Amino acid sequence: YVSDIQINEAELRNYLEDKLPIYMVPSIFMQIPEIPTNTNGKLDVKQLPEPNLSVGRYEDPRNEKEKLVVSAFEDLFKRKIGINDDYISLGGNSLSSMNIISYLSEYNIATVDLLQLRTPKKIAAKLKKRDIKLGKYGFEDSVPLSSSQLNVYLDELVNEMGTGYNNAFKVELTNKYSVEDIKNALFKLFERHPILKARIKREDEELPSCAFDAYVEIEERSSGDIGSFVKPFNLEKNLSRFLIVKERESKSLYFDIHHLIFDGTSLNIFLDSFFDLLNNDKDDFRDEGILRQISLEKNIDSQYLDDAHDFFDIMLADRNEVHDLLASVNLDEEFMGSKKQITEIEYITIFDMDENVINSFLQKKEITHNQFFASVFSYTLSRFTGSSKVLFNIIVSGRDYFDLSKSVGMFAKTMPILID
Repeated sequence: YVSDIQINEAELRNYLEDKLPIYMVPSIFMQIPEIPTNTNGKLDVKQLPEPNLSVGRYEDPRNEKEKLVVSAFEDLFKRKIGINDDYISLGGNSLSSMNIISYLSEYNIATVDLLQLRTPKKIAAKLKKRDIKLGKYGFEDSVPLSSSQLNVYLDELVNEMGTGYNNAFKVELTNKYSVEDIKNALFKLFERHPILKARIKREDEELPSCAFDAYVEIEERSSGDIGSFVKPFNLEKNLSRFLIVKERESKSLYFDIHHLIFDGTSLNIFLDSFFDLLNNDKDDFRDEGILRQISLEKNIDSQYLDDAHDFFDIMLADRNEVHDLLASVNLDEEFMGSKKQITEIEYITIFDMDENVINSFLQKKEITHNQFFASVFSYTLSRFTGSSKVLFNIIVSGRDYFDLSKSVGMFAKTMPILID
């Protein structure tokens, strides 16, 4: 920016944060003598000075909360951290935020806070102890479906999804483990993650609920394939099933779990937990993630929901029109050498991307992987629809309000994104 007087950067940032969405507020401010222009009078970006991308002047933490946040940063980034170091400049993104949230599990901190506040100094100033209690919810009784579960259930009910929501996998095991070893590990797994014993409960005209008393099928065969194992669930009977296949030199565990109780993040948590128990892990952890999620949804401030509703109403107010993909073009001899219509799309399935180059670029520009790839996708979509505004949904983990890093369940949510 250009100014005849020295401007306090903090005051300038605070002013812009009051006027602009947080993602539009610049990360770095530089005062320069004049704005460089080219011969056409437009901004000459190449002549702009290189910004100072250092993560900030080092400063030790001054209180217990700052020490805690700095420790969380150091645990994630494996380097010495000061209270002015910037989360995104260090390479943080929405996925790695789960590590920070897990470390600060006793406090009310979410992914959006990390991406907006960014420094341990600002994050620590916001930290407050969590006040989400499980209240009346427990695994002994049925509990309401969470919003994510209800969306899946209604889609299943209306569209007869068949096996569309089945999550089926196969795990190869050595003969080191007997069938009894595998069964015992599964029984312990059901106790650690009670949601694996979930089923849908319907009573008269009331909304469906989730009970945790299902009989989980564990079948044994001498041979088998995942195709014959996977079949639609009777949702009111159970939402998971298991198959142990005894082969000559090895054993295989097949498992099929409905999306109502299992999202993409759950897979690695499930596998880690299963192998820990298979190898006699003594950890007495009990997964109460689904109870915490439901308690949060039932106790969340109504004003917060009203504000969110208003935000999306405004964002989507003029998006009634639908833009289809542009039709194929008939290319004549001038372009093709023959009158041949393009009727097929060639998909590029493999292409090389240097991860280090991408990561370096994102750190330099101080943007996250999600922001970068969402921008690439939206630009591509705009070219194929002929519209300067594009609207699409993205999947978010839904695990950013408290520590769900060891929880199996359906927490994922969809979020509409409008880009102009």
